[in-house]
Amino acid sequence: NKIHFIKVDISHFDLFIAGIKNLNSDIPPISSVFHLAAVYDDVPMSQVTLDNINNVHNPKAYGALNLHRMSITLGWRLKNFILFSSITGLTGYNDQCAYNSANCILDSLAHFRKCSGLPAFVFNLGPMKGEGKVSSNKAIKSLFKNRGLPSLSLKKLFGALESVINNKDIPSQLMVSPINFNDYLLNFASMRVKMSHLYTPSFGQMNLSNANDSTSNSSSGFTLESLNKIVFAKVSELLSISESKIQPDHKLKEYGLDSLLTVQLKSWIDKEFEKNLFSHIQLASITVNSLVEKVLSKNGNGVVKLETNNNEESSTTSSPVVKVSQQQHDGKLSEMSPLICPTAVLPSLSPREVNLNPKTPKFISKLNMNFLDPQSGVSVVAGNSTPRGMSSSTTTRASTPRFSASPRTPSSGGAASSSMHSPLSSLVPMSTPFVNKNPYILGIGTAVPDKALSQEKLSESISKDFSDAPEIQERVRKIFGQSQINTRHLVRDYTEPENSIKHRSKETITEVNDVFKKYAPTLSKRACKKAIKDWGGDVQEITHVMSVSSTGIVVPDINFKLIEELGLDKDVERISLNFMGCLAGLSSLRVAAAVASQSPKHRILVVCTELCSIHFSTTEGTDQIVASSIFADGSAAYIVGVQPTINEKPLFEVLSSINRSVPKTEPAMTWDLTTQGWDLGLDASIPHVIGSGVDQFVKDLMAKAKHQTSNVSAKECEFLLHTGGKSIILNIENALGLDNKQTRYTWDIYKSYGNMSSASVIFVMDHARKQHDLPPYSVSLAFGPGLAFEGCILKNIV
Repeated sequence: NKIHFIKVDISHFDLFIAGIKNLNSDIPPISSVFHLAAVYDDVPMSQVTLDNINNVHNPKAYGALNLHRMSITLGWRLKNFILFSSITGLTGYNDQCAYNSANCILDSLAHFRKCSGLPAFVFNLGPMKGEGKVSSNKAIKSLFKNRGLPSLSLKKLFGALESVINNKDIPSQLMVSPINFNDYLLNFASMRVKMSHLYTPSFGQMNLSNANDSTSNSSSGFTLESLNKIVFAKVSELLSISESKIQPDHKLKEYGLDSLLTVQLKSWIDKEFEKNLFSHIQLASITVNSLVEKVLSKNGNGVVKLETNNNEESSTTSSPVVKVSQQQHDGKLSEMSPLICPTAVLPSLSPREVNLNPKTPKFISKLNMNFLDPQSGVSVVAGNSTPRGMSSSTTTRASTPRFSASPRTPSSGGAASSSMHSPLSSLVPMSTPFVNKNPYILGIGTAVPDKALSQEKLSESISKDFSDAPEIQERVRKIFGQSQINTRHLVRDYTEPENSIKHRSKETITEVNDVFKKYAPTLSKRACKKAIKDWGGDVQEITHVMSVSSTGIVVPDINFKLIEELGLDKDVERISLNFMGCLAGLSSLRVAAAVASQSPKHRILVVCTELCSIHFSTTEGTDQIVASSIFADGSAAYIVGVQPTINEKPLFEVLSSINRSVPKTEPAMTWDLTTQGWDLGLDASIPHVIGSGVDQFVKDLMAKAKHQTSNVSAKECEFLLHTGGKSIILNIENALGLDNKQTRYTWDIYKSYGNMSSASVIFVMDHARKQHDLPPYSVSLAFGPGLAFEGCILKNIV
């Protein structure tokens, strides 16, 4: 075998056909055409130019049309004409309108050829594993996965391709992609109308009523039509034959179940029902009945017998009657996994009415929509089908009435059957289509004073500032050591004599605030630049800028100074969120999320900047020693928006947030203005108050996000906590029963940076998102003056 190739612009028909004609004459006749043109030029819809469209349409649309023209012009007798399109041509995507429209042309070309009696097939592929644009960008890959479109392996793609080539009865269009329908339909609301009639509730959601008396010889029977449909649909799809041709008591190998298909069937059974329920050898002689019987027996802990109608003349597959000898059945096969109704049909959208054979009457074709099980891998939306009793070579396609669903069973000849499908009411209410407006954190950046100061050196110098008495100095060093902090970053290096706390305590509030005005804007700018770079967007698209601080005052606020420093639009809206203390990091996220949800165009830049060290004091009291042992300086910025574009890289999805004030705790944490600066008051009861209230707070927080987290428990989440201090973190762990693994990233930041007030929790998020072992969800908590709690549930996309 030889490979012959030419390098030519396929969008130019004359050059293309000349290149083909110049190939060596010894090349055998061309029998198949495959068109693969993964070409992108993605820009927001408002910025699309004719150049963007041409860059994509020339190789994809014009190239495919020229292949079609050439096959006619040169008289190729083709067996296959296969086009590779994209799932975005069906779902749409704002930032890929050139790509989407080109794919729509490929889809239409396939249907046109099919209804003209020519071979044609088009794949609408989802994200590919290891190939293509999505696989090369981890962030985009995670984004699609969280929108219900995990990546498809090449092995499954080749399996679908092989089925298409070997089975001419398969319709002209397949959507091939793994799909998590819960997330998919929330993110692509327009597809709900197209797909909602194709579902039945998952087996795990059914109410299984067993025999009243498990010891009775005459156990009451019941029909499980849905399980029968599931198995028949999968077998039909896997073997590429009509369900009506499958007898439930005939071995599947009689229908072509070879070793490769056996592997695929076993993989599906292992994932959907129970691992190793069957061996490969057992599957070689399996029937539909024996498969259903084994599944029910294993999951119901009972002896199951299936009685079927063996009437060979009947074209209807009978539903198994299940007789259970025990009363136990947990019914747990899959959780919220919608299953596809195998016989639903839709009208096709044929380009024109064609009569290829004058002796053949015209008829209206149907678009048969068959799907594979979404939990097992490939989901398929099928295209034009041929009615029973007529060959594809003699069929005529014609335009059809408006889009409507008309499900049918093998015995009904197309008659509607309401029992074949159920609405998606459990996922998306039919009357109120849901659009996901959850905000996403799209970029994070952090900044600290350059020099990291060791806790040991700080302990030695600061202990001398508090007192000359050895016992007081020893007490200070002990508190510093018990903090478990290793390093902190401070704008004032208290290890230097000229920066001693004794010297600082002589400064006025004006002098202290001047230090804030000098360093805070610069630190904020550094953090914002990192967040913008991490986001990857255009600064002119930032619509809001929010600054957060409790450690100084700048008028106009830091957000105003950032407009010119960062090159933001002069009309950007400014928000200031000041003097809320340590919980303001999550308070700002709650506010930013609310603003972002107002419009998909909103992009909110938030920066939390705290210079706690400039307020250290030698005022008598343990709280001042504690404050100087744990507080530090830092700035954290992040960008929030809804409905991320293809070029944005979501890090976390914010599912819900709440805040709560604890009554009669106002004196526990204070921040009072004095002539020497802000004076911090920390009561010893703070860790206990937080620990006693956090359990109910987290329960309420998770209950608010229950509909989005599938009842995930706190034990299954990462905890991203404000680094308030060792005692606070330990009390939270004890109150919630957390292990160290769930709070590891909080401890990492606490030990390396200390407590940076509002910026701390964003530092923890930034650290966590860089790891590769996060569970699906995180709980983030912060606490501050009031006392008050702030919390949110995050879906980890990174």
